[in-house]
Amino acid sequence: MTMKIKVNKFSKVPLYIQIKDAILEAILSKELRHLDLMPTEKELCDALSLSRSVIRKAYDLLIKEGYIFRRQGQGTFVNHRYTFIGPMKEIFRFNHLALKEIMLMGFIENDHLVYPALNLKPGEMVYDICYRLSIDGDPVSVQHVYFPFKYFPNVDYYVQKYEDLRTIIEKQYTYKILSVFSEFSAHQASHVDALYLKIPQKHAMHYVTSIIKDDDLKPIVFVKHTLPADYVRFEEVVR
Repeated sequence: MTMKIKVNKFSKVPLYIQIKDAILEAILSKELRHLDLMPTEKELCDALSLSRSVIRKAYDLLIKEGYIFRRQGQGTFVNHRYTFIGPMKEIFRFNHLALKEIMLMGFIENDHLVYPALNLKPGEMVYDICYRLSIDGDPVSVQHVYFPFKYFPNVDYYVQKYEDLRTIIEKQYTYKILSVFSEFSAHQASHVDALYLKIPQKHAMHYVTSIIKDDDLKPIVFVKHTLPADYVRFEEVVR
C-alpha cells in the first residue's frame, strides 16, 4: 500500500493534525480502501522524520473518529465502508444499490427455518441461490434466496439473466407479490460469512429473514440476509 503524506514543518497547524488530515483525505478519496493495512508508526516516523508520539496522536484521532482500527498482533487497518441506518423494511434497498455476484447455486431438501416458513415438507426440492452484495467495491451483505422448485422450475437460468428479485418473481413466473414479512436476529459470523464479507470469524452480525407472499397469501420465497452489525443499524420510528 502506498500513500502520499506531505507535512509542512513551518505551518502553524500541528504536525499530527496535518498527518491525520492527509490520511483522512486518502481514505475519503478511496486511495485507501476498507481493510487496507496502514503503515506502522515506526514506518511513518522513518518516512517523515518525525517522532513516534506525533504519529501516534494522528492515529489515535483517526481511531477515535472511526476511520481506522487496531487489531492486536496484526496491525492498523482502514475502516471506511458503506453504512446503512434505516428501517428494516428497506432491507431490500441493498439490491438496488449493490453489485450482486452469485457465489453459489444449489439445492436443499430440508432446513429448520426455510421449510416451515414456506409450508414445505422435507424432501421437496428448493433452490438455494447465494449472492454477495458489494457497494463501492466493499462487500456489504451475503444473501441467500430460497425458491421452491415446484413454484420456480429452472430459476437457476433466470437468476443469471436478471438481478432484480421482483423481476424474476413477477415477470418470469407471473406471481404477484402482496407482502414481505421480515424478522431480525443477532448472531456471530460463520466461516463462510467471514470469507465472503472479508471480516473476522465470529464478528457481530445482523440476520434478517424475509418471507415473500403472493396475492393468495401463499409463502413463495424465503430470503436470508447477513450483514455486519458495525455498519448496519436498523431504526424503527414509533408513532
